[in-house]
Amino acid sequence: DVAELVYHVKMRKRYTNTEPAPDASSSVSLKKAKKRKLPIELPAPTPKPVGDNVCLRGKLAKTTLDEVTVHKIKGKWAASSKLLDTADSNDFDYEHRGTSQDFPLSGRYTGWFILNSADGKQRVTERDVTLKFHQNNAGEWNVDGKGSNGFGKYTITGTMVGDEIEIYRHYAPVPPRKAVAAPVVRTPALPAVEAAPA
Repeated sequence: DVAELVYHVKMRKRYTNTEPAPDASSSVSLKKAKKRKLPIELPAPTPKPVGDNVCLRGKLAKTTLDEVTVHKIKGKWAASSKLLDTADSNDFDYEHRGTSQDFPLSGRYTGWFILNSADGKQRVTERDVTLKFHQNNAGEWNVDGKGSNGFGKYTITGTMVGDEIEIYRHYAPVPPRKAVAAPVVRTPALPAVEAAPA
């Protein structure tokens, strides 16, 4: 009799990644890295813009009432960060309502800001502000986004440290209007008049 031999073989494959880490500035590379579960290099905190840009500084808070979560940003704004602590600054208030408990929450915010005018202070409503929060390598948050109001379209950059947020608006330059030529009005020629005989 010949004994029947039975072998139990287990094979395991091990893959090693030979690709370099993705460039954090490329959203395509970040998406690929997330799919492949590669380590993601976080970006540095967004630098403050050079020059005078509209600056909004305030605090972001989250409250929940009756299963509705409100993410509210409240603070002061001015035409430049240098003017925030002066009488030239005014209040602003943005909020996002939903059910997400994430903090901070990216999404569409609505609100208002106070504007000094010849008739006193007036409230300007904003319904088209999108904010996106991205973690940076300092353990804080970079903020970017976009919006528009009666003054034009703008992009947003900034940072959030703890619950304190500072964002800047960068308004798109308004293209110059083309000069419209005045219409040419042609006057019909008058018939020649002969002098009366003397």
